[in-house]
Amino acid sequence: MQTSKPGWIKVVRSFQPDLHRPELVVPAGTTLPVYTYLGRECWRAWVDDALRTLCLTEETRMTARPTSEWWVKVQDSSDRTGWARCNGNFGNNNQHR
Repeated sequence: MQTSKPGWIKVVRSFQPDLHRPELVVPAGTTLPVYTYLGRECWRAWVDDALRTLCLTEETRMTARPTSEWWVKVQDSSDRTGWARCNGNFGNNNQHR
C-alpha cells in the first residue's frame, strides 16, 4: 500500500502508546498523523519521532482517514514481473472503510 496523504487521529484522553516506555505519554489534544491501516482499527502512526502501531480506543478518535492506494506485484508465465494498482479488485486487502 502507498499512502499519498496522511490521516489524523485526535487524542481525547492522555494515554501511553508503548507499554515498554512508560515515560512516553501522549497528552489529550494531540493530533497524530496516521499512514497505513493494519486491520482491526489499528494504524501505523507517527508518535514520538517513530512509526508505531496505534489502535483506536476510547482515548483516540479518527478525524481524517489517509489517502492510500493498494498495489500488487504480479508475475506472468514468462517470469516477467511488474506492479499493478489493485483498486479493490483483490480480496483480503484490509482496506479501511
